Amino acid sequence: MVPRTSNVTQPIGHVVHGDSPYEGHVLGIDFGGTKVALCIDAAGLVRASDRIDIPAGTSAHEVLGLTINAARRMLDASASPVTAVGIVTPGIVHDHRIELAPNVDGWSELSLRERLVDGLGISAVVVGNDVKSAALAEATTGALVGVNPGLYLNLGTGVAAAMVVNGTVVHGAHGASGEIGYAAVGAVSELDWSGQEAPLELHVGGRGLGVTGSQQSTLEGAGYAVDLSVDGEDRRVPGCAS
Repeated sequence: MVPRTSNVTQPIGHVVHGDSPYEGHVLGIDFGGTKVALCIDAAGLVRASDRIDIPAGTSAHEVLGLTINAARRMLDASASPVTAVGIVTPGIVHDHRIELAPNVDGWSELSLRERLVDGLGISAVVVGNDVKSAALAEATTGALVGVNPGLYLNLGTGVAAAMVVNGTVVHGAHGASGEIGYAAVGAVSELDWSGQEAPLELHVGGRGLGVTGSQQSTLEGAGYAVDLSVDGEDRRVPGCAS
């Protein structure tokens, strides 16, 4: 069973709609390394929402299948037609691939926009980088309004940043501006430099910290048992290592 929460209605603050080419409700989809969040928005009000937790090892095609099914249920239940879809994802988005997105197996080979257009039957689908989109939102209606330059730092499953200069998000010559998950200074052998993983994320990203914590706990538990005494002290006593 896939854990979900749904049907939340809440204001998200003042949003400028004057320059938007879309009328009616909009579906937003946020793909992450461990979850997918969906919501239907109308004039700055979230009308419905859903969340899909993605276990490690789930393939890109499985993630897309779960997402499209959840989105269709939301579209079917919507009181008004949804006329556009906005999607954000880690990595550098191209028409037929996504670069620098190692957390979901097969994600780099996707034509994400094409799959969602076909799966949802809505032609107005826009795909962007998650952290740069979040920085744009903050610069438009949030904490970075009027801040110049501004910096948005994302610490989740992935680690990335986005710079805002004169109200514009800096993308860089190849779209990789702010991809600090691939920039680890002073570390050598213990990091994976093959290009298949983001070295900094492996150490300080959410999933990386979880793996490191589990390994450390296993190592310590092999030689010791923890005796939690009545006074709350952590007293370690010799255990039986197998």
